[in-house]
Amino acid sequence: MDESNRIREWRERRGLSQRQLAERIGTNQQAVHRLESGELELRPSHLKVYARALGVRAIDILPKDIAYEDASNLPAAGFLDDEAYKWEPQKTGINGEKYSVAVDALLAGDPNRSAWTLNTAALEGEAMRQGDILILDMAKDAVAGDIICAQIYSGGDAQTVFRIYQPPFLLSATNIKSLRDPILIDNHRVKVVGVVTECLRQNKTVAA
Repeated sequence: MDESNRIREWRERRGLSQRQLAERIGTNQQAVHRLESGELELRPSHLKVYARALGVRAIDILPKDIAYEDASNLPAAGFLDDEAYKWEPQKTGINGEKYSVAVDALLAGDPNRSAWTLNTAALEGEAMRQGDILILDMAKDAVAGDIICAQIYSGGDAQTVFRIYQPPFLLSATNIKSLRDPILIDNHRVKVVGVVTECLRQNKTVAA
């Protein structure tokens, strides 16, 4: 079975034939067959359409080797020591195109959502690891326990950090002693800029 997507898996779970799925989508059976077999490349434009027809999330029909976790079910993450960097497909190696589809699906064209790559080993063992892609929603209000992104301003510079939101503090969850001090959210020196809603774990050992 082709592993480029999980359309066939979900179709069979729903007890649908290729023809029935095609009718739900408004396409032909051959198009469904070509996607399931990997003959036709799965693109972001396909995700919402097929997910809606199958009654699943768009992320659910992506390949299993893209390890996905909903951040709301993750243990609290720790502190991002170095700045994260905006996620760029060309920096993900052989899986760049594959992860681009996943990231595009999660961003859903929302200008308030952006993708960032963790660039620290300080979060290993805390559910979010160096190299993970985090989806940040700048329009979502943080509630206690959320994993958030904040900016810490000092002398005209800003450091990007990820911590646990426990107002009035940002807390870490790490064994690194230098990162254990709580940070007071004063909305002047320290500002929360967004909430992490999803996490994609990159598996660079899997061929595209």
